[in-house]
Amino acid sequence: MSENSEGFTEVTLERVNASYYNMPVQQNELLLKEKTYRQQYANLYFLRLTTLGPMVLEAARKKWDTTEMKSEMDQQQRQDGENVQIKTRHTKRVLETKPGVVCYILGTLYVEMLYKPNILDEVTKEHWAEQPPPREKYCSETDEYMLEDESGRIKLTGDILKTESLVTGIVMATLGFENEAGEFEIMDICYAGMPPQKKANQMETDDNGGGEQDTDKYVALVSGLNVSSDNSQKSMQIELFIDYITGMAGSAQPGIAWQKPNLPSAMQNMQKKYGYEGTDYDIGPSAELDNILETLCSTVPVDIMPGSHDLANATLPQQPIHLNLFPKTSQYSSFSSVTNPYWCEIDDVVFLGNSGQIIDDIYKNLHGDNRLEFAEKTLHWRHTAPTAPDTLWSYPFISYDPFILTQTPHIYYFGNQKEFATNTVDGPDGQYTRIILIPSFAETGVVVPVLQLSDSPRSAAAVVSTPLLMNSTDLSEEQERFYNAVREIIIMLLLFLPLYSISYNVIQRFRRKQQQQHQAQQQEVEDEEEEVFGIDELILGFLCAAGLAMALAGFFLLPGTMAATALIELQLSGKGEDNKHHYYYLGWLDTNLLVTLWNYTFIGCNISLFGLLPFAYFYNETDQLRTFFAKARETLTIMLLVGLLIYGFIYVSKSILKMNELPSLVVLNLLTCLVGGIICLTATPKGYVKIFSWIYLLPLRPNYRKSLKDKLVENKMETGAWQFKLESLERELHSDNIDSNYTFVPSVTSSFPLSSKNLYVNGINGINGIRRHKKTSPTESLLKTRDEIRANLKKLELERKQTQLDLSHSPLYRNISFFLLFLLSHIILFLLISYVAFNFMKGILVFDEKANNQQPNLLLVFGKQTSSFLSMFGAISTLTEIALIFYFTFATIIGVYSMPLFAQMKPQWGRMTMQKTIGNVTLLLVISSSLPAIVQILGLLRFESAGPYENFHMLKNGNWVNTGFRLGVLITSVLAFLDYYILGGLRSISGGVGSVVNDGYRNGYTNGYMNGYMNGYESEYTNGHVNIVEDGNAPNGKNGYANVYEHESYHER
Repeated sequence: MSENSEGFTEVTLERVNASYYNMPVQQNELLLKEKTYRQQYANLYFLRLTTLGPMVLEAARKKWDTTEMKSEMDQQQRQDGENVQIKTRHTKRVLETKPGVVCYILGTLYVEMLYKPNILDEVTKEHWAEQPPPREKYCSETDEYMLEDESGRIKLTGDILKTESLVTGIVMATLGFENEAGEFEIMDICYAGMPPQKKANQMETDDNGGGEQDTDKYVALVSGLNVSSDNSQKSMQIELFIDYITGMAGSAQPGIAWQKPNLPSAMQNMQKKYGYEGTDYDIGPSAELDNILETLCSTVPVDIMPGSHDLANATLPQQPIHLNLFPKTSQYSSFSSVTNPYWCEIDDVVFLGNSGQIIDDIYKNLHGDNRLEFAEKTLHWRHTAPTAPDTLWSYPFISYDPFILTQTPHIYYFGNQKEFATNTVDGPDGQYTRIILIPSFAETGVVVPVLQLSDSPRSAAAVVSTPLLMNSTDLSEEQERFYNAVREIIIMLLLFLPLYSISYNVIQRFRRKQQQQHQAQQQEVEDEEEEVFGIDELILGFLCAAGLAMALAGFFLLPGTMAATALIELQLSGKGEDNKHHYYYLGWLDTNLLVTLWNYTFIGCNISLFGLLPFAYFYNETDQLRTFFAKARETLTIMLLVGLLIYGFIYVSKSILKMNELPSLVVLNLLTCLVGGIICLTATPKGYVKIFSWIYLLPLRPNYRKSLKDKLVENKMETGAWQFKLESLERELHSDNIDSNYTFVPSVTSSFPLSSKNLYVNGINGINGIRRHKKTSPTESLLKTRDEIRANLKKLELERKQTQLDLSHSPLYRNISFFLLFLLSHIILFLLISYVAFNFMKGILVFDEKANNQQPNLLLVFGKQTSSFLSMFGAISTLTEIALIFYFTFATIIGVYSMPLFAQMKPQWGRMTMQKTIGNVTLLLVISSSLPAIVQILGLLRFESAGPYENFHMLKNGNWVNTGFRLGVLITSVLAFLDYYILGGLRSISGGVGSVVNDGYRNGYTNGYMNGYMNGYESEYTNGHVNIVEDGNAPNGKNGYANVYEHESYHER
């Protein structure tokens, strides 16, 4: 330092030299010379056991051979109640343990986890669209632990398994005994321990030999640059990072920023914008990273390590990024592209690091979130990647395992972590290691300079975290969770309000005519309970609308999820400036939102089904003359009593089904799914038949227009007859000569026109013709008759308009529509049956998950023959599955109302009582609540059900239930198809022959009788007086004479 003439202090920056050694012994094991993937991964586990086994055995002997323990395992000793001090011994094979004998065994641990991903499922399903987000943890309370060696496996048990951090792939020794169940009861665990550590030599000291270092040295560790071609928002942060590394930026800690770092190491540098089908590779991120590294390499040495998003192989160990991706930086001798993991030695300080995939995968396999503890465990296990290749992709080595630790590093770092953390680990033989978790620079702006001092290895690992420029909009984890929750709640509310509005309007339309009749006439409906109106009707309407809205949400849940996943995939695959505006309005859509939608739908359906609708039903059954609070109190009391009965039923069901470990609410939902499954099993085939019958009404006959024209002529004649009758009644009302004894009243339900012939015919039948009423007031009778005639005229006018509308339709349009709908419905039904048949066969041949592992070839063949057919079509596959789900749902709803049990509940416009409304909403809720589980069992979904809907698979012997349900759906669907086309055709043929015979007999008899009858009485009718003699054997069953009187002026011509 020196002061210039202007009074400013000049600082001279000098580069500090440091010795660098790339540790070729360890690095050569990480470099793959020849790549072949023919060998099995079992060789890697066997190699790991043979390499680490002796080290674990040596550590176990030191720990347990000198230990005497109490044993109660000998049968005779247990009978005598004696405890004997015995010495532990080693059993060479896990299957040679003896019941009750304390020993320690050695092997490789295997953990059977319920939620662990299965590569066979990924191969068979071949999802083109993004699935619901993967689980954060694979572990659960039901995990099983097994220790295996070359002889076999033995199941482990004991309380220590709940407190110890154990993952698949570690080699360990366990002390314990074999219990009566054949399981090995663990009392203690031993690992290989930390390997030896190379002692670091003292660094340069001052001239006086005081042991103080003249200059501090640093190794800067940075991770997760996430450089992209569009780097404008973070350009200032990147520039400050470059200035900090090159020593051109200030620092809040004196002496750090101005002393130039020796070796910056970067991990996971490029943003993941490749690897999706249908997208172009973008060279922009690599070119931008090349420019940054070129600036750094001109000042300091740089090592670059690949990460999970970089252009390198996905399996561990990741090979160095090719130098051709860095045409500018590769010209510098200070630049090195290294492997992941990576060993190096700087001034006798050994560094070992990786990009974070290892610790992230261990985190998924263990309970808790202490990543520093997980990293420390890898040192004691003497293996850096124990979960490879079980849940972490790795190369299948056959001659050596490069992840086995041969020496303990001084600096042990992990990149791309959520936050900065550091800790020190002391070994039993004087080993000392500092563990460093490096956060993502793109998210936190943190660079970790590792300070190297000279006195001892302990001081050679001092670490500080240096945050550079931070984005002012960065949020803490709690704030981010809060804003995400608010965003999800707002979106859920925006989705629920339209559904609720539609549901309320539909319910009001179904009940509006009923309300109007009640308010106008205050009349009771025959065979129906008294209806509620006013405030009570409003409350019940709100409750039913909420239930119907949740039922609609359940019906649209699966198709909406599939469409949303397709949009998310489209958004992720879009790149570049030209496509940004296309996906701007999809930024709110992510998989977490979809999972929240599943959870909210499940909660809403349960609240409506078990809370709102029971309240509405019992409230409707209370005394309508009481106050609201009194009725609400009575309703809640009844609901409490019924709830206790249901709880008792659930408790008994849990005992019968042996599901005592499941919560009562889960069992209640499983029973709901069973009820919905039974309804679908019986109703869906009827829905198929109903849809086919509707489609067959579309085609028009060649003489269709002629029949419509004849119908118009007939309508015109009937209208003229009724008009003539109306005019006669009007004249009768204005005349003074009115018969006070009898008057003619036409039947409202008459289907015959008021012609002279029909007057006589219907007079004989006495059903649909003119009825004889004796009125005390003939004027009132004529007024009522006039109103009925006007109603019939209005009905005829509506029929005329409908006939004219039908006449305007094009037969070609109707016939083409019939052909397309016929073809589409049959294709969808064929695909649906094919999906169910495939899953039925797979359920029989491949029974459970263990069988999946035992028969991979069979399952693989089945998967590639079916699922890959639609997977390669992308959007067509999604649309096909959405169509299958909609078709199945519509057929189920239509078929339900075709069943005799629910036919009386069929909704009718303006004629729905409150009880029928509650019953219909409850029925739809049961179907929608069980639909996700049913559709998944039938194989119409490519992804697992999210949220609580997946509890359906917790049923005991669930695979047999699923297989039986698929078989039932297959049988009923095929039988319904055959019944409609084959048996229905035979019935129509036999019915046609019978109708020809019956029609000939009936027409001959009718024409002969009626013509003779009409010819005999026509003259009397025209004279104004009719005398009709009715036989006692007539169809109406009446005896005696029917006298019909009519005034002569009634039919004046």
